[in-house]
Amino acid sequence: MTKQQQRLVWDLPLRIFHWLLVVSVIASFTTGKIGSSVREYHMLLGYWMLGLLIFRLVWGVVGTRHSRFASFIPTPASSWRYARNVLKGEAPASIGHNPLGSLMVFLMLALLITQVVSGLFVDDDIFFAGPFAHAVRSSTSKFFEGLHHDVVNWIVVLAILHIAAALYHTFRMKEPLIRAMFTGRKSADVVPHDQAITTSAVIRALVVAAVTAAFVYWLVVIAPPPLPGVM
Repeated sequence: MTKQQQRLVWDLPLRIFHWLLVVSVIASFTTGKIGSSVREYHMLLGYWMLGLLIFRLVWGVVGTRHSRFASFIPTPASSWRYARNVLKGEAPASIGHNPLGSLMVFLMLALLITQVVSGLFVDDDIFFAGPFAHAVRSSTSKFFEGLHHDVVNWIVVLAILHIAAALYHTFRMKEPLIRAMFTGRKSADVVPHDQAITTSAVIRALVVAAVTAAFVYWLVVIAPPPLPGVM
């Protein structure tokens, strides 16, 4: 299929975010399992992912058409109907996220945000203390530590489902979702001319990224209270 037979749906900032998040989740999971010898890298990856997630939340409001959350809010009825059609092999190709994909996006973002925020309050009393671990009671910090260890399991489950769904759509339903997340384009037969985006709004994305980076630096370096006994 030539470029003229395809239309742009996913902007460049969204695609870069997606693949950076994929690599970051894998790296965070790996360093978390390795343990104390790479704890510092695990912590830095957490800050990096916090920035990525904040960027996505903002981009979900100010980004291009199909990146905005308002364009793919799932409902129970639409998700159930789409799931039944998928099982029958009758689900139509979607311009942006399909209903199940939309649900996956919101669930994954919620879990990842929970994971990185909980990490800010973790204190294992040996190797690592998050920047806000000493701003809360020890019992609260332990709660976040347990949450941090538990949520990762649900992230793995969702990631496996996400990969399986992408492969199913690509090979069984002949809807190349994986390729689209690289190129940003889908078939003109699926995307009407008035539904395609004409720009990736890169300058806007760079501004959002810069503001996000400054905020994360303030949050994890400047804002945390000093350690007990440190003035």
